[in-house]
Amino acid sequence: MNEDITQTLPESPKMGATGPKTEPDVQSSIYKKLFAVQANIGKLTKDTPNPYFKSKYADLGQTIELLKVELNKAGLVVIRVNMRI
Repeated sequence: MNEDITQTLPESPKMGATGPKTEPDVQSSIYKKLFAVQANIGKLTKDTPNPYFKSKYADLGQTIELLKVELNKAGLVVIRVNMRI
């Protein structure tokens, strides 16, 4: 009775502007959007001081906010998932 559940579930198509999208189409679309984000993001500034090593680093909060702006322009979203293992 240990039947693989993935064999019994139908695969649901992802809908695009002209009909169902196949998995490679979805991946290609996401890759193009991520490439656009990467091209527009520019250089992060390392302006937060690290007194222990007498250096500066890019603050994570500022980095995430910068990424959110560019990802949203491309129609992408940042999702935080909390998981316990």
